[in-house]
Formats: sequence, structure tokens, C-alpha cells
Amino acid sequence: MRAVLLAALVFAQGESAQLPWPVPTGFTSTGSMATLAPAFSISAASANASGLLTAAAKRYTAIIHSAAPAPAPVPECDWQSATVACPNGDSDCSSWVNTNCHPASTVSSYCRVSGFCHFSGSRRLAGSVIQTLAVTVSSVNETLDRGINESYTLAVTGQVATARAGTVYGALHAMETFAQIVQLGLLTDNLHVVDSPLWTHRGLMVDTARRFLPIPLLENLIDGLSYSKMNVLHLHLTDEPAVRFESKVYPELTAGLGQAFYTQDQLASLVAYAKSRGVRVVPELDVPAHSGGLQVLEKHGLKYCDAGKTVLANDDGTLKVVDALLQELARLFPDSILQRTITGLGTVRNDVFSDPKPMIPNAALPGTIVQNWGKAAISSIADLGFSAVDSTYKEMYLNEQCCRVVPPTGPHDEYRLCFWRDSGRG
Repeated sequence: MRAVLLAALVFAQGESAQLPWPVPTGFTSTGSMATLAPAFSISAASANASGLLTAAAKRYTAIIHSAAPAPAPVPECDWQSATVACPNGDSDCSSWVNTNCHPASTVSSYCRVSGFCHFSGSRRLAGSVIQTLAVTVSSVNETLDRGINESYTLAVTGQVATARAGTVYGALHAMETFAQIVQLGLLTDNLHVVDSPLWTHRGLMVDTARRFLPIPLLENLIDGLSYSKMNVLHLHLTDEPAVRFESKVYPELTAGLGQAFYTQDQLASLVAYAKSRGVRVVPELDVPAHSGGLQVLEKHGLKYCDAGKTVLANDDGTLKVVDALLQELARLFPDSILQRTITGLGTVRNDVFSDPKPMIPNAALPGTIVQNWGKAAISSIADLGFSAVDSTYKEMYLNEQCCRVVPPTGPHDEYRLCFWRDSGRG
């Protein structure tokens, strides 16, 4: 995963402009090349007692040691020639100079028959050897939620490397940047990085309802998100084909799925795994439309208002069932993003906000975060005082054609008839 990431960012930025990804707000690197000591490690200051930070320091120490080591520094000297084996001729001399000489050096003559490589300039200067990256944070509070401080600074001065952040999650980004710097061969003895994210929500949605993704694959995706300093995994857990989370209240929801659903223990472990990497897991129970996977709950009072049984009615029995499911999700996912149907828990989709039919009230409540599916400019949502997440599904929704919802047909607009009018429901 890390090798793929580094290859992708090198390709995207070009060979001559390699920088950590995402490109930091501020990045300067001058002076001589630096190397890491064989026993290099990342350490958190004793005052920063955080299990998450300590575990991350060990993880990133291992990641950095797994990277290809930088070439050992060559002692400083003013040689203008060196004995070089040249079995392949002059190209061997050119390669030797590029590897062993200061970048400003130029080849003045080649091996020829003499076996000597002549060049103008000096050998690479001996750089600093760094023993430790010392990490400090202002707060060891491990609460992970929307809007936390993810900024950090990173510095190398001589043989001293330090990272400072306001929170443990900013410190995670600092360690990721340092690991990329080492892997890209950008480590010098005079390096300064200042960085903070441009957007609060930087995430990926995966549709596990239509295509079940095993837990190891989700963990792999979380790793990739953390390497790219993204901070949200949005789990689309329900839709027409199936409901993918275990319900203790309504176990029949997943009775026919074999192992193609997530137990509550698995989801709790996934949330913890993601948190350790600075990633929030946001669940989605898709209602009132896209609700065909809930049909087995009709015996408990759930009702639909369309013949195809995909759109839920807004009667008390249906709302009671939905509330029970949301309560279960809220216990598994400590994130604050869910709607006021359970006092402060919730997010609504763009369908309910910017695509209402005439004479139907907007369902977005004050404080709602609107997920914009491209049906309106996101600025129009922000102008009304709502926070919004812009979803570029047309570019990124893999095989999107198979997932389009067929608009209702006939004399009545089923979406209008089934709209949830209760101002406390989302």
C-alpha cells in the first residue's frame, strides 16, 4: 500500500518535484543530506502519556525501517578522480558520479581504458545522522471528532528531529510526513514543515450494502486513508440488496446473509482500528428511500408507501423501528455525525435538501451536515448556513451506472407522497 502511494505521488508530481503527499502548507529543505541511524526510533515525550500516540510511534518506526535505506554518506573530500570498475564502459562512470558526487558535480571525462572516473566538483558532503524523532503534543485527549486540530510542525536541525502538534491526530500526520520524506530521499539536516488540512472532512464512502467488503479490506482502506491524511471512512451499510450490520433487536435483518455482514464486535473493532490511525468511521442507515433491505421488519410495524417497497412511510410504527436501529448504530459509532431523530445524531443526504419537489418543505434541520451529490452547487448550501460535504460520485463512484435509482413513474410522485414531514425526523 505505501509503495503504491509513493509511486502514485511521484508520478502525479513529476520526478523533479517530489514532495510529501498531500503537499504540506509549508515545506523547506536545505543543507546536506541526512541519514537515519540503524537504531532510529520515534519517541513521544514522557509528558505525552497517550496509548494511541505510543502505538503510532512504534508503527511508524517499523514503517520507516522497512523503507529502502538512504545511501551512506561519503566522507567530504576534493577528489577529482576515482578508480571505478567499468565493465560496461563510460556509462558506469556516469552512474558512479551521479551516485557518489555532489549534485553540482559534472563529469569531465570517462573511464575509457584507464579505469578512472574524472569529475569536476566534490564528493557528497557527509550529512547528519539522526537517532530519534521526538514527538510532543499539547493535549493527549484522544477524542476523535469533526473539527479537531490536525495541524503539526516538523523540523530537522543538524542531528535533532522534532515534531510538534496540538493533538495526537496532528502528531500522526507529522509521523506520516516524516516517513514519506525518508522514503522519497528528501531528508536533510535543515528541514522545516508546517502543515494543516484545508478541509475538515476528507473522506471516502464505500457502498458495502451493494458490494460487501470484508473487514481486512476495510482495514486496508483505512491504512490508505491515513497515508493520504484523509480522516473519514463513510460506511453505506444499508440499501435495496441488504442490511450489512448485525442488529440485536432485529436479528432477522442479516439472517440470510451468511458471513456477508458485520457483527457488532467487528464494527467496534473497526472503529478502534480506524481511530488509531486518525480516521473516523461514519455509518449510514439509508432512509426513507433505498430501504428495500428492511422488508423483513414489516412484521414489527415497518411500512412502505410505494408498491416496490423501497420508500418508507412516515407513520409511528415505521419511525419506532428506524429509531431502534439508529440507537444501535449510535452505540457502536461514537461519532457525533447522525440526525436529531435521536437528539443530535445524524446526517442527511442531498436528496432531502436540494432536490425537494415543489411545495414540500426542506427536511434539513439547523446544524445538519448536507452530503451534496452534485445536484446543486455546494456554495448554495453553505450560503444557507449549512455545513456540506461535496461528493464527486460521477468521477469516483465505481460502476456507478448499476446503482442509479430509477425515478418513480405514474400519476403520482411517490417521493412527494412519502416525504417525512415530521420536523424532528431526517
